[in-house]
Amino acid sequence: MRYIKPNLLFLFLPLAFMPDFAIELAGSFFGTIGYLMIKGRRKTAILNASFIIRDKFSKKTAKKIARKSFKNFVANTMYAIKFYFRSEDYLKKHIKIENNTYKLSDLDGGIAVFSHLGNWELIPQIACYMHLKGSAIYRPIDSPLADKLIKIIRKKGKIALIPKKGAVLKSMALLREGYFVGIDGDQNVSRNEGIESDFLGLKTYTSKLPALLAIRSRKKIYPIFLISERPGHYRFIVEQEIVAPENLSNDLAIREITEKINRIIGEYVAKYPDQWLLMHRRWKNRENELKSVFRKLSR
Repeated sequence: MRYIKPNLLFLFLPLAFMPDFAIELAGSFFGTIGYLMIKGRRKTAILNASFIIRDKFSKKTAKKIARKSFKNFVANTMYAIKFYFRSEDYLKKHIKIENNTYKLSDLDGGIAVFSHLGNWELIPQIACYMHLKGSAIYRPIDSPLADKLIKIIRKKGKIALIPKKGAVLKSMALLREGYFVGIDGDQNVSRNEGIESDFLGLKTYTSKLPALLAIRSRKKIYPIFLISERPGHYRFIVEQEIVAPENLSNDLAIREITEKINRIIGEYVAKYPDQWLLMHRRWKNRENELKSVFRKLSR
């Protein structure tokens, strides 16, 4: 894979010395601008927030959560760049790794399912200092500039980036070599790429790739999260591993595994809705139902 020289990232070198309160202020400022100006994403975030908090809904709360999600996205991107320039000791001081996660370094690889919750872009750096052999399936971002920036940040974690096309064969090869293969588990996918499965009470298409790799490789799935606890400080969590069942057909096993992944991610999203990427159209195939729920809640 071609190496991208990190010239671009050094334009952001001042972030390395910016105090956390300043990053929070910048995140709030630019996040608010994004929230106000990007109408389509704002509407999606409000719809998603309303659905997540539907049992305790208020329009004011839904908008507040949606707006904070924009702010957190900007601030966490800035923190990811800041951590890029800082030392491993700095990373260790600002990220609490729960005791049960240290066992990952003793494992012979596996499938790491992450979500766009908290600061997911710091996970490659955590994997590096935990001495894990890491890789991640990667879809290029629409913006070429943002795409180059994200690739540079991830390369600090010595993560092997796997193109989405042909990902199964490449992932299987890396799993055999003892790598962890990272896959996002909370993004909407096409009908061909996923299966329709319940997520927070509404069916939507979810990638079947984690389940497929687990069945074929007999490796375990590890749902992972990096939750923000306070400005510039995070908690790294590895949930209970998911094992592919041996007594089911492939189709039933894929469905069972995918439902477990959705249930775990859904619990975290429900607990930390403002840390989730609410602007993403997670229920893209069910947006009319989301709008219907919002209208009923708003009466």
